[in-house]
Amino acid sequence: MCHWVRSPCTSEVDQHMERTRRGEAQAGADRPILAGILVVAAALRLFHLGVQSLWYDEGYSVYLAGKSLAELTIETASDIQPPLYYYLLHFWMLIFGRSEVAVRSLSLLLGVLSIPLFYWLGRRVFSREVGLLAAGLATLSPLYVWYAQEARMYTLLVALTLSSCYLLWSALENASAVPRRWAWAGVALSAILALYTHYFAVFILAFQAAYVISAWLLRWHPPRVREGLLALLAVIVAYLPWLPFLFGRYEADVSYWEGRLKLDEAVRKIGIVFSGGESVVEATGQWLALGLAVVAVVCLLVVVLLWPRQGDKRDSVPPPAPLQARVTFLLLYLLLPVVLLLITTYWTPKFNPRYAMIASPPLYILLAAGWVALWRERHSWARALACLTAAFIALVMVYADYNAYFDIRFTRPDFRGAVQWVEEHRSAGEGVILTSGHAYPVFGYYYRGDDWLPLPEERTLSTTDTLNYSIAAELNRFLEGKRGVWLVLWQDEVADPNGYLPMLLDQYAEPEPVEGAFYHVRLRHYRLPAPFYVPEAPDIRHPLDVNLGNALTLVGYSPAVTQTLNLYWAAREPLAEDFKISLRMKDPTGFNWTRPDSDRRLAALLYPTMRWRTGELVIGHYVIPALPGTPPGTYDLEALVYAEGAPQALDVLDAQGAPRGKVVRLGPVTLNEPVPATRADVSGGESAVTWPGELAMIGYQQDRLDAQAGDEIHLTLFWEALAPVATDYALRLSWVQDGVRLAEQTYHPAGAAYPTSAWKPGDLLRGQYSLDVPLDIAAGRGQIELGLFAPGAPLPHNEWFPLTEVNIEQTDRIFEPPAMQLAIDAAFAGQLSLLGANLPAVEVEPGGALDLSLFWRGEQRMETSYTVFVHVLGQNGAMLVQEDRIPAAGSRPTTGWVPGEIVEDVYHLAIGPDANPGDYVVEVGIYNASDPAFPRLSVVDAERRAVDDRVIVAHVTVRP
Repeated sequence: MCHWVRSPCTSEVDQHMERTRRGEAQAGADRPILAGILVVAAALRLFHLGVQSLWYDEGYSVYLAGKSLAELTIETASDIQPPLYYYLLHFWMLIFGRSEVAVRSLSLLLGVLSIPLFYWLGRRVFSREVGLLAAGLATLSPLYVWYAQEARMYTLLVALTLSSCYLLWSALENASAVPRRWAWAGVALSAILALYTHYFAVFILAFQAAYVISAWLLRWHPPRVREGLLALLAVIVAYLPWLPFLFGRYEADVSYWEGRLKLDEAVRKIGIVFSGGESVVEATGQWLALGLAVVAVVCLLVVVLLWPRQGDKRDSVPPPAPLQARVTFLLLYLLLPVVLLLITTYWTPKFNPRYAMIASPPLYILLAAGWVALWRERHSWARALACLTAAFIALVMVYADYNAYFDIRFTRPDFRGAVQWVEEHRSAGEGVILTSGHAYPVFGYYYRGDDWLPLPEERTLSTTDTLNYSIAAELNRFLEGKRGVWLVLWQDEVADPNGYLPMLLDQYAEPEPVEGAFYHVRLRHYRLPAPFYVPEAPDIRHPLDVNLGNALTLVGYSPAVTQTLNLYWAAREPLAEDFKISLRMKDPTGFNWTRPDSDRRLAALLYPTMRWRTGELVIGHYVIPALPGTPPGTYDLEALVYAEGAPQALDVLDAQGAPRGKVVRLGPVTLNEPVPATRADVSGGESAVTWPGELAMIGYQQDRLDAQAGDEIHLTLFWEALAPVATDYALRLSWVQDGVRLAEQTYHPAGAAYPTSAWKPGDLLRGQYSLDVPLDIAAGRGQIELGLFAPGAPLPHNEWFPLTEVNIEQTDRIFEPPAMQLAIDAAFAGQLSLLGANLPAVEVEPGGALDLSLFWRGEQRMETSYTVFVHVLGQNGAMLVQEDRIPAAGSRPTTGWVPGEIVEDVYHLAIGPDANPGDYVVEVGIYNASDPAFPRLSVVDAERRAVDDRVIVAHVTVRP
């Protein structure tokens, strides 16, 4: 008995003839079972065959097949796939017509005819039981059922590649010369037809070549290399006329995104289609795929471990090849095409998991072989395992098949329903615009009119030739004299990612409601003014010319409707980064009122900056991301632009290319109403205070639980208006420690622009407040209390309520001036003072360094983070050393200083080795780096008059 090694055969031909006679006898017994399987397969594939609309791919098949053979050949030469399937569909339609059922029935027939191939290959490689089980799995397979109901080439592709693999195994095993030659001819013919059906059939050819070479090297079969090479040569010669188109299409196809294939995602999706076809959601399908993988591994191990011990119980044609050969054949068939698919699509991700279905047949044969091996064990545990795993696979298949028939989530795009609605409701003088325009074949299949326009006018979907503002001219031409227009939208997020078409019609036409809803296809209807005209250049209300890092130009902005605006961009060069924008809406006190998760791409999600063309005007439409509960008022809108993953935003550059900060100030924006909020949006903390019949404080947030004297606490309070409020209340926040009220500050509860007397019942609002920690507070617990106050207001107004507690830490702030070598006492605009400095050495050699310590004192709270500059200048003003930075090496920004606090600021000024000997001065100053003009703070005298914008700290000498 031969298993993992080939046994010598004394009369190979005689043994083969005997096996053939026995196999034919058993095949006769299997025919009724196989016929029953075919009936079930046909019924499953015929059920609901014409219920759904054709979708784009099917419409394109019908469109191509409806042409003459010469035109069809020319078009497929520049199409994504070769012409064989379209040839067949061409003649099929001449006989059976163009209805949905007619054009899909070709795929149905090919899908049913492939079922016996599963039986024959499984029987030939293992046994008749394996063949029958594999045919049963193929019958139920949701992947095969789905594509048997689609007018595309995939069932033809599976049938041809599976036929080629069956004939290859037969050719390798057949001892008789004449049948073997016919088998090799069949291998070549099937491979040629498969290659003329789909380009990825070449992966099956690669698997076959790899197996033949492996089998020859390991002597698994009688020598057949010469015959295999002749068959391969025949395939190559027959495919030479079409070979240039294969490479041309791989380079020219722009229907997929540029980038790199995510291998983990691709493998997961292949597993999902192998287990649940196209009719399971990904969240469920990934677990079904995992279950399928586990069952497949178990079956593989069972075949490897149990089959040799059981032996080939040959009540059908016995496989004379060793088990190692059979397992290797199936594993290469399953894995190598998938690996080659992933490699081919990695650099140019033209990937769809359905392309891997050519590798699915060996999976079903392995599953069937594992179950047969378990059942033959005759142990209860083995048979139970076989039943459980088989039941799991069968239930998954039935579940996915049910979804394909009855779950609306897996409905194909309903072009039929959308077109019927347009035809029934379209008035005289109305046109139709189709976006994406590449869907014209399926749209034209259903639509009987001729007054329609595809935008863009592309044969196939393009991720590069997308709509832009230039369509205004096309709209003016097409809609001239028309009373209305219908938009049919499908894959418009790719063809019109920024929504130029609906944006222009929303702006210059009158939208009409459309009551009909159609799966994956959307309709819009517009009434057109007379005359209809769209300006052929956008109306940019606030033109700008902001250079952002020499990468982008912000051309300008325009307010749109309430709380929205349009920003106009242009790429200054080809962009490799994915740039994003952070919009910030700030009130007069500097608080930010935008959501922290609101950063987004500059334009639409599917139009990242990597896809922009240099100089193209791109419009980004933005909803200002105000926090829920933001009160009405005027806010300053700012923008920062940054590359995904970059640590800093792009610099704003002036005309000379010098950086002028990173913030683009767009101007004021006014909110006339509170931003809508729910109670979930405005909740936090445990404190709640109600002022009966008027309003309530329903929650709070605080930015820190620990603080030192002089720190700022950022508080957010959430308010609800219970009834109309007649009084303008003032909010007071107070610090209390050990029963002593230390300090209090007064605020408008929801800002000065929205006093409490303007609140409407049901308003949910937030207020933001900065509360100073008193300088005289002691370490320990400090309590914050609040109250609403107004002259003469009744209790509980003009009364304090506890809000929260803060842990007051021992302060490390310094308020007493240290000993200083150089006394300076220079005041900068009344905000901070330079008290003095320490400079241990005033002479230095080239290559040495000066160690300078500056001592600053905060005079008041500062809302701006200022930058200190320290320059060492020569007598002619030439710069020898420059140090510009936030105080204390960035650790003590001026926004965190408290009045009276002293901050030490240390610099190590390195003198270059080529410094010229001579006398130099050390100057120090302060400027605002966030302002594009970099304004310096003035040094003022006792009367607050500006006397300079720098201080000379010391004179130093560079020795020879």
